[in-house]
Amino acid sequence: MGVVQSLLQDTNYSHVLLFGLPGHGKTSLLLYNKAHSVQTNIEPTLGYNFEAIPVDDKLKLGVWDLCMENQFRKTWRLFYEKIFVQCIIFIVKVPRLKFYLNEQMDKERDKVDKVLEETEKLEDAFGLATKELHYIANEDLLREVPLMIILNIYDYDVKTSTKPLIITEKERLETKNEYKELLDFDIIPREKGKKKVAVYSPKMETKMKLSIWRKIAELATEYKNRKKPEESTTAKIKNFLKLG
Repeated sequence: MGVVQSLLQDTNYSHVLLFGLPGHGKTSLLLYNKAHSVQTNIEPTLGYNFEAIPVDDKLKLGVWDLCMENQFRKTWRLFYEKIFVQCIIFIVKVPRLKFYLNEQMDKERDKVDKVLEETEKLEDAFGLATKELHYIANEDLLREVPLMIILNIYDYDVKTSTKPLIITEKERLETKNEYKELLDFDIIPREKGKKKVAVYSPKMETKMKLSIWRKIAELATEYKNRKKPEESTTAKIKNFLKLG
């Protein structure tokens, strides 16, 4: 709570809601910015997590990581009714595209079965993630809020390798195009330029991760400057958390 209390004194923060199915990497994405290292053995989110992320001297984010377990769904609306939300992040874990997997598996055939098993699990979860994304994106209070969809690429050796995961620009673009179609991206209601897709991995180079947060901050700041809340964000959060 101490971090949140200090944030209440700083009106430069833009507030962001972070959604994603359990185990799809939303909390690890958030905590990386605190420890600057890939976190393992993360406990499932119960209720919510909060982190303040300074992108630079001017761009700052207050990120609310919300639990997507069924028993906590009814609390979601409390957040976007009481807080002036300026961006939504939805993270979904996806397998590397099959032709990239095939290239790697040709070199390490002993990992084929494990890779295929993990890929099938992710593909099964993807349909549920798509439904959740469309539900959140179409909520009345969130329909105009900018949306960043983060494709968290699962690489079969991401847990054991200590090297950064190299994702070429070609793979990044092809991954975006492949999954944008599967997510029914075009029918999500947003103004032009107010919904974006980014490709992410815990093993990506730090500068690539920071560029994603910068894009989120820019979306949130533009919306914040264009839309003025009826009540100040500080007052809303104080009331919501009963700090004041």
